[in-house]
Amino acid sequence: MRIASWAAAAAVAMSPYLADESLAGTRENSMVLGAGTLACSQWTARSRISPDSYIMMSWVHGYVSAYNFLYWPSGDITSHTDSAGIAVSLDNYCATHPSDTLGMATTSLLVDLAARNPPAENPR
Repeated sequence: MRIASWAAAAAVAMSPYLADESLAGTRENSMVLGAGTLACSQWTARSRISPDSYIMMSWVHGYVSAYNFLYWPSGDITSHTDSAGIAVSLDNYCATHPSDTLGMATTSLLVDLAARNPPAENPR
C-alpha cells in the first residue's frame, strides 16, 4: 500500500520524535496488513459493540503497542489517554478523512500523542 503525500507529511511531523523516521505506515513503501487497510468509512459505520469494532480496535491497540515497544522511550506514548480516548480520536479523524485507512488514522493518532506527550529523550 502506498501512502505518498500523506506519508511525507506524517514523517515530517514525527521527525523530532523518531530517530530514523521509521514509524510503520509513514514510509511510502510500508506494507500495512489486516484491519489497518480498512477505510475510515468502515470505522465510522461500525457499531461500538459489533465484532468488527473489536477487530478494528484490536488492530489499533496492536499497532500502538508495537510502536511503544519499538520506538517510544518510556514505552507508553498513550500515558495521557485510554482506550476510549483513542477511539474518540479515531472517530474524529475518520469523520473528516473517510477514504483514508485505519492505519493512516492510527498513525495520525500517534503523531498527535507524540506532540502532546514529548519524550524525555530521543526514541530508541
